[in-house]
Amino acid sequence: MSGIFFVGGVDAIRNPGPKTDVVEDVATPIAQRIPGVPEEDTENLIRLNGAVQVLCACALATNTFARPASAVLAASLVPTTAAGHRFWEAEGAERQQQLLHFLKNMAMWGGLVIATMDTEGQPGYRWRAEHALEHAGLEVEHRKREAELAAKAAQERVRAEKETALAKAEAARARARAKTTAAQAKVGATARQARRDARLAAKAVGGLGKVVGGAGRAVGSTVGSAARKTASVVTPG
Repeated sequence: MSGIFFVGGVDAIRNPGPKTDVVEDVATPIAQRIPGVPEEDTENLIRLNGAVQVLCACALATNTFARPASAVLAASLVPTTAAGHRFWEAEGAERQQQLLHFLKNMAMWGGLVIATMDTEGQPGYRWRAEHALEHAGLEVEHRKREAELAAKAAQERVRAEKETALAKAEAARARARAKTTAAQAKVGATARQARRDARLAAKAVGGLGKVVGGAGRAVGSTVGSAARKTASVVTPG
């Protein structure tokens, strides 16, 4: 297919004259849209179109930037067909001939559109765009999930720190209570020991009093007995 455009482009570059009358109605509006191109310079527009077709045909034939080249050729084929094969203005056999050329160009245009969309087994632009959007959405969702997990972990860490602080405070209070209880128990034990010692001392004092009383009574009895004996000896009978 690239051969047709190559041959036609070379012919347009070398011999633009015979085509000027045919394409003038289409070339003038196109020239008005291209800066620096005079509206009356139809031959240069034909040469420009031919040069574009030659370059793109070579790119398509060598599979170098084939998709952009096919797109450019398809775009250039529209004004070429509209200008050169206006079958609706012809009559008789010429009408049939122009219709055949028109349909042939439309068939080539369809082939160029297919070549433009051909990715040679590689992902197309649409798939890449959709995949990129999907990947971006997944990435955003992943980042959102990570942020939620990080926030949750931060909350758990703060709560754990609070619980740790409360546990340490409770442990400190428990140690203080244990020390207080131990001190109170020690004081209570000392008091009980003192009471026991006091009772033992009182018992000892009571026993000593009894011993002293018994000794006093024994001494008194001995003295009384001696006195009586002395009195009986002194007193005559």
